[in-house]
Amino acid sequence: MNKEEILKQAVEVFGVQPQIEMMIEEASELIQALQKLKRVGNRDEKLDNVYEEIADCKLVLEQMENIFGKENIKAKEDYKLERLAFRIKQKVL
Repeated sequence: MNKEEILKQAVEVFGVQPQIEMMIEEASELIQALQKLKRVGNRDEKLDNVYEEIADCKLVLEQMENIFGKENIKAKEDYKLERLAFRIKQKVL
């Protein structure tokens, strides 16, 4: 199975609500890892934990795209990217 198939199957097997709960859990774990990194500095073990939590979040975020609709999310992402580019341009000028 490829990545897309695995992520779709995860939602089918575990269910929508449990995967939403997993997203909340993974996002909170990333927040905690970043807070620890901020507190203790760029120690290898703390960086490794940040990498792990980012990977977890990315995988579950892709499942959220499958649940909520990639097109809807892409439209919001495009808008926010344009807004960010505008803000950068304003800051640089």
